[in-house]
Amino acid sequence: TELDGGRVDGFLRAQSDVFSIGYYTEADLPFTPHVAKAFTAYDRFFCSILSSTYPNREYMHAGQSYGMIDNSLPTGSGGFPDTTIFAALSKAGVSNQYYYTDLPVSSFWGQAGLARSSQVQQYYEQAAAGTLPALSFVDPAFNGEDQGTSGDEHPHGDVRVGQAFVADVVHAFMDSPQYERGALFIVYDEWGGFFDHVVPPRVPDLRPSSDLNKDFGQMGFRIPAVVVSPYARRGHVDHSIYGFESILKMIRYRYGLPPLTPRDLYANNIAASFDFVSKPATTPPALPTPANVISSECSGSSPADTGGAGIDDGSVIGMPPGSQVPAATAAAQPARPKPHDLANLLTSGYLERLGFKYRPATPATMFRHPSKLGLRP
Repeated sequence: TELDGGRVDGFLRAQSDVFSIGYYTEADLPFTPHVAKAFTAYDRFFCSILSSTYPNREYMHAGQSYGMIDNSLPTGSGGFPDTTIFAALSKAGVSNQYYYTDLPVSSFWGQAGLARSSQVQQYYEQAAAGTLPALSFVDPAFNGEDQGTSGDEHPHGDVRVGQAFVADVVHAFMDSPQYERGALFIVYDEWGGFFDHVVPPRVPDLRPSSDLNKDFGQMGFRIPAVVVSPYARRGHVDHSIYGFESILKMIRYRYGLPPLTPRDLYANNIAASFDFVSKPATTPPALPTPANVISSECSGSSPADTGGAGIDDGSVIGMPPGSQVPAATAAAQPARPKPHDLANLLTSGYLERLGFKYRPATPATMFRHPSKLGLRP
């Protein structure tokens, strides 16, 4: 509906709301604009498939979605076959790890996926010690939008939480001894139904089709993407076409691995955006700290009242514990129509069947130093 034969005019006709044609200004986002301007941003980075969260996250890990084109969980108890970049690296003896905050997407690959998963606090510890694996994949908190603890910047969550989380992950990387020889990509899983005017390309895939509803070769709309690295061009915008498979291709190229699927075989290698000729800029730029980010004022609509269940035990971030926003303001807040798509990992019993013990995200499990952010652990 949104693509509408290339006319890209169906966003309000899709199963969406007025948020689909909204946007954040630079002043609304206290971290992303700064990191994008400091390093290399990509203005032709498309999500891998014209579909929803689950298939795109499967492409992130494996260059395919195993024939799934919606948010369906893997059938059976074993998850998808482990044909991921993680499995390929492990087979070659290359270290790798997936880090979650509350809901592990790695569980799509069953016990094999969970076996390579750790809570994000381990990422912070390893970054500080200089012991991060060759490949690290970090995810935010997905649950808790009503409580202000979701970190994926999804409506109706507080965008400052997600911005502070990304800032913490980036600063942990820039502070690490491994920064001098590393690269960190900031991407989103899909466009979330938000308006875009650029028609996404069709590319080679395991499962192409002339029927758009079954065409796995049809990429989805653009998503924000930035690379943080001493080898990244500073203050640069790259205009080449990339997708998640472009990052997979860079990893494969670096470690001499065979293609996972036709997707990463034919994708542009995102390493082409790096500057390997000039001397690496090993001194990180000055970027807003998580404390700066989370204490920033929202320039948009009024905050929602969480009834004291917010991330700092107050009504909203930055408000004193126990304080409340006016009743008229709280009543004006729109209700979220449904939970985050990934919440189904929990509510369906899928994680429980895999033996995963879910724990809701808290400041202590999301950030390196929650007390420095004015938050209670």
